[in-house]
Amino acid sequence: MFNKEIHPLNQLEFPDTREKWKNAPIEITINQLLIDGHPVMETWEDAYMKQLAAIAASSGGVVLEVGFGLGISAAFIQEHSVSEHWIIEANASVFKNLLEFNEIYPNVKPLFGFCKLLPLYPMHRLMESSLTRIQFHRMSCIPRGSAFSPRHTDS
Repeated sequence: MFNKEIHPLNQLEFPDTREKWKNAPIEITINQLLIDGHPVMETWEDAYMKQLAAIAASSGGVVLEVGFGLGISAAFIQEHSVSEHWIIEANASVFKNLLEFNEIYPNVKPLFGFCKLLPLYPMHRLMESSLTRIQFHRMSCIPRGSAFSPRHTDS
């Protein structure tokens, strides 16, 4: 039986500040993206990401994606007719990959930082636009009190 308390990932220390996450080292293998040793995205997620992208882009218009990862869902979103595809990424190294992706797909609007801290889209444009879906990449386990837990604040 699976016991999350003794799982090896529990031995990894989670970055305690946003600044550490921004500059955390990444490792990209043929199968996964690791940030500071934490699995963030893996290629086995392809079919799931393809379905999410189809849903997110089903009405065209503007799509907001939080987290670029390996760019799996971003590439699938680009297979649809979206006018703008905003992607927020908080890790500097992954953001460099997002900028390369943006060279291929000019309707992508890359934003560097944390979604809670960025001014995203002028509210009047949101009301007038066809922002139909928001795509989030979630980490499966975010410890309470970390820089990424909902109630955490740091300057």
